[in-house]
Amino acid sequence: MNTVEQNKPELQGGGFANYQGPPESFPAEQAQYPQGYNDHEDINMPAQDNMEQYKVEEEIDSFTNATIRQGFIKKTYGILLSQLIITIFFIALTFFDSVKKMIRFNYQSNPIMGILLYVVFIATTVIFIMFACCRDTARKVPTNYILLFTYTFCMSYYLLILCSEFSTKSVFAALVLTFAATLGLTIYSFTTTHDFTFYSGILFAFITVLIFSFPFFLWLGSYTFYCIL
Repeated sequence: MNTVEQNKPELQGGGFANYQGPPESFPAEQAQYPQGYNDHEDINMPAQDNMEQYKVEEEIDSFTNATIRQGFIKKTYGILLSQLIITIFFIALTFFDSVKKMIRFNYQSNPIMGILLYVVFIATTVIFIMFACCRDTARKVPTNYILLFTYTFCMSYYLLILCSEFSTKSVFAALVLTFAATLGLTIYSFTTTHDFTFYSGILFAFITVLIFSFPFFLWLGSYTFYCIL
């Protein structure tokens, strides 16, 4: 019989009858508490060093979250600013009378510009649907940037043709009003504590009604009232 079988206690009644408790080299009093605690300390209470470490970790987490939020805002407004610069460059061409007359003449006499306008409209629609439905494609770099700036150039060309039909004063007034509205919304978004995500469906429905009601307001001659809405 080997050594393991010699030291194996005999079973009686389904238990270890000869078991005498833990060996003397490992007293039961030491088995109840981990190292660093005694019988007069509560093991559920963390040490003072651990409490300070938890506070430092919480401060680091909050700082990291704030940094991430600020970085996201800077990136968003950086992309928006670059889009606006491209668009303003196209629109500013209509401030020159010679360029405006050339655009009008080519748009009315050259069929290529008319075909290109339809191509731009189709491209912007397709890219908009891709951003709305294909979220994975919209998050892949550099595919998302290529699609975004392609959309920007298409819309800039469309606005170039559109603004050539209006006076410079009207276009400049629209520019100032758009800038004022954007600045006001930006300041409000930095200072408000309310969440308007719930109203996105209402806003979508209202915009849809405005789009499809445009011929009705135009037929009634209430174009100014429609613009205000």
